[in-house]
Parts: sequence; C-alpha cells; structure tokens
Amino acid sequence: MASQDVARANAQFPGSNSLYVGNLAPEVQEPSLMEIFSQVGPVSLVRVCRDNVSRRSLGYAYVNYTTPEHAKDALERFNAEPLENRPMRVAYVNRDPSSRRSGSGNTFISNLAKTIDERSLLETMAQFGKVISVKISSDERGVSRGYGFVQFGSEQEASEAINKLNGMTLEGQTIKVAPYKSKIQRVQDKEQNFKNIFIKGLPPTFTDDDLKNLFEPFGKISRLTVRKTEAGVAKGFGFVEYEQHESAAEAVAKLNDHKVDDAHSLHVERALSKAELNEKKRLRNPRNEGQPNNLYVKHLDDTTTEEALRNLFSPFGNIKSIRIMRDDKGNVKGFGFVSFDTSDAATKAATELNCCFFGSKPLYVAKFQTKEQRQRHLQSLFRQPQPARYAPYPAYPFGAPPMAMPVGYPTNPPFAQAFSQRRGPQGPQGNRLPRAGPYPGAPVGPGGVPGGPGAPGYNRNPRASAQAGGVPRQGGARYQAQPPPQQQRAAEFSAQSLASLPPDQQKQMIGERLYNKIFPRNGPKTGKITGMLLEMDTAELLHLLEDDAALQVKEQEALKVLNEHKA
Repeated sequence: MASQDVARANAQFPGSNSLYVGNLAPEVQEPSLMEIFSQVGPVSLVRVCRDNVSRRSLGYAYVNYTTPEHAKDALERFNAEPLENRPMRVAYVNRDPSSRRSGSGNTFISNLAKTIDERSLLETMAQFGKVISVKISSDERGVSRGYGFVQFGSEQEASEAINKLNGMTLEGQTIKVAPYKSKIQRVQDKEQNFKNIFIKGLPPTFTDDDLKNLFEPFGKISRLTVRKTEAGVAKGFGFVEYEQHESAAEAVAKLNDHKVDDAHSLHVERALSKAELNEKKRLRNPRNEGQPNNLYVKHLDDTTTEEALRNLFSPFGNIKSIRIMRDDKGNVKGFGFVSFDTSDAATKAATELNCCFFGSKPLYVAKFQTKEQRQRHLQSLFRQPQPARYAPYPAYPFGAPPMAMPVGYPTNPPFAQAFSQRRGPQGPQGNRLPRAGPYPGAPVGPGGVPGGPGAPGYNRNPRASAQAGGVPRQGGARYQAQPPPQQQRAAEFSAQSLASLPPDQQKQMIGERLYNKIFPRNGPKTGKITGMLLEMDTAELLHLLEDDAALQVKEQEALKVLNEHKA
C-alpha cells in the first residue's frame, strides 16, 4: 500500500522527494528544520526562503529527501504538527504553476469551532480522500477566525467531502463546506447576486418613509434605514435591502446620481462589506504604498502656483488634486504632489515631464514613495549581487597620476572606472563607456597621440619621476602643468550642457563631481555612497550638486544602509 501511495505521489508531483513546509515562525532556521525532518530519513537539503533585502524569513521552506518514501513518511508525520506554537503546513512541492493557481480540489470551510485545530481538521478530512494541505485562518494572537481551507488530491475527492460534510455538526457547530473561490470570483458573485444597497447624499430632513417612497417602486423591500445621530438628525446615508437581486440592481442603475433637490444628489451602490470598505479606504490613502496615481514633484520655483502646475500636468489626464507644500510664511518649499484619476495618466506624466524645464529648473517627477519605501529601495540597491558596483576605492581620491598625463591630472579616477564596470556593455556594438582621456589641449606626440612619446613632459618611467619629486632623471626641468581654460570651462556644467550628452556620459560627469564632494566627509566609503546615489534621477543628482545640505542628508541615508548591512 505504501508503494502505491508513493507511486501516486510521483505521478501527481514529479520529483516527490521534495516537500514544502509553510506557516513557519520567523525565528525558525535551517538547523531546527534539519533536526526535525531528519528523524524519518536522510535529508539532502533544507532551505528557508528569505526576503532579498531584509533577509528575514518569508515563513516557508523546502526540505529534500534522498528517497520519495522518506518524504511520504515526513508528510504524514509532520503535517499540522506545531513548531514554535505554529502548526506546520507540509505538502509535496508542486512545480506546475498552472496547477497551483487553478485551485483544483480546494475547499472552503466556515463556522468552525475555535477549539478545532489543523491536526483535528486533517484527521476529519482524511476520511474522504488524500489531503494535500490544511490551513485554519487565525489572528495575530493565534486564535482561530472560524474558517479554513482544505485541499484534496482531486476534484472528485473534494466533491465527496463537500456532499458529506456540508451541514454536519462538528464540535457543537454546524459547519459549511463549499468549493474554494478566488477573490475575483467572490467579488463577481457579489456583483451578480447583491440585494443590499448603500445610499449617501440624503438631506438632513430625510426620514425612513421618504427613503421607502423613493426606492419602493423598484421592488419589494425587506428592510431599510436612514442612519441618524443621537439627536435624531439624519447623517446623510442609509441602507435598503430588497428581496430580489434584480430590484436592487435596477435601483442602483436608475437612482445613482438622482437629484433629491438642488443641493443634494444621491450616490447609490452595492453595500460593501467591512473588509471591502477597508480596502477602499486603503486605496484612497495618498500615503498608501500601492497607490499608483500620485506623483511627487520637486525643484519647484518660489513663484510656482497650483494653477501653473495644473496647466502643466492636465494634458496627461484628469487631475484629482494638486498640492504645493509651503512653510509657515507661505513660501514654496520646492516640492508638491499631483494626483491623477488613473495610474496610466500618472505614469505618462512622470515619463514625459521628468527632467522637463519648468521655470528655471528641471523638474524631478516620480511616483510617490513613503520614507520606508525609499529606504528599502536603497537597501535593495546595496544588496544586489554586483560586486563591481560598489567596489572599494584607494585612499588617494584620484589614484596614481597616469603615464600620459602631467603630474596632478588624473585621466580616469577610480570612481569612473567602477562606474564603467557597473554599467556594463553599452551601445549596439556592446562597447563600454569610453575611458576619460587627457584634457583638451594636452601635449601631442608623434603620430597625433596626446601625451605620447615625444610630447612635452613625457617620461617612460613615471614612477621614478614621481619619486624624484616630478623631476626627470636626465636633468630636465619639472613639468608643472596648469589647468587649461578648456578644462576650467568643462568643470562648469549645467543641466543644459548635460542634455547634449548621452545618458552614460551624463552620469559619469555627475559621478566624478559627487565623488569629490563626498570624499572629504566619508573617506573610504565614498565609492559605495556615490554608487548608491547614482541610481537616482539625473535631475535629482543635479540638485544634490547644488544643495550641499540635501547631499549630506542623502549621504546619511546611504551610510545608514551600509551600517545596517555591516551589522
């Protein structure tokens, strides 16, 4: 019989020596799982899955056995067993994503007694077929919410369990068993079968009789109410429940936006559950992490007004609200927020208007992020497995003077080298960023090579010259170079001059200047900090070059991430 079960598992789940272990406490690590699961046989691998950024446990793991027989024994022995006060969910690894998403054989059980746990529910359900997984939903204190999910090996077994268990009394309560439905399916069912409707926008003098006279023409009403304050004044909303869904649907279609009088227009919709209302409030919250409609706009001039901002953003879609942040004296703080009706309009506006000149500065436009999101973004950039991105840099901020350059003029600072490695192949031919050559006007040697043999100041042994204080061995005068006018002018760049350069060269120029500003404060950590900051938008980087206080704030954020990673 055991061999038949193993063969069945192999047929349903190829490679069934692998187990999924879920509902794990955050403190559960590989050694404790290895100790538990090796009790039934040799374990070849245990892996707890973790978040890429925080490295915290995601609450599930994988355990691989050397034989399917041991995996089957572990599944029967440890499924629903408590570990750190949580029942483990043990199941065969299903590598077919379509099968996992289909919900085949999955059932939903409600009205469970609080005393029923996963183990007792598993034993009850196992009488009707092969149970793959059992889960009872619980709150943060571990108390059962009264419902759960059981997945059977086949639809036939699930149907048999539904027919025999639905309406059965278990631990003194009549349970309900039905096929599992996804969230989308449940919403669709509510839309197609609702009988209860919500009405708001009612006048303060509206009574239950007024509400009945307004809604009774569409069908027979089971009950209705106009919500009132303790003083008996209508709150402006109420509920109506019909006996038939068709009556409720007709009332919503015909009375939504209906004008009761000149000052009051009704809003009529399907009555939402508490969970649906909470989700709706969450989506309306402008600080919501999942809200894709809000934009953050920075680098606003002191004279910027909401009307000017609306004229700029309105071509991309309908705007819900615009707010420019001001101080106590009414002065513009330099940033604001724009909220669109749709995420598509917000995305298009951010794409088109980012780095667009508005007044005297290029705007920085991006999707709104909370402080926690920005912190996580910096952490993810730092933790990505790309060693060349944040390569360490020598203590000398510009490296040793190159052979083809006069003393004191670096051709390729270490930051530019690391940045070139970080960016990787570019262009249709896969060329990397060009190495920074000698400054314009450098001495030219034979063959037109700048700084080559024959050029003034050239020496085949620059190390010996450096050791001698820059004086050539042959007694020639030391070549003391002065910055040419072209180099001085190149150092003074702006957003307008950068706009004519390719994006890679823009980042390289900005990065070199950032490195110089950051190095005096951070020393050997400058390279890592600069690499992290370069992930920001070009307009934001220009602002950091102009505003040293803002740059120091970003430096502190980057240092915090570095210190957390080191800890």
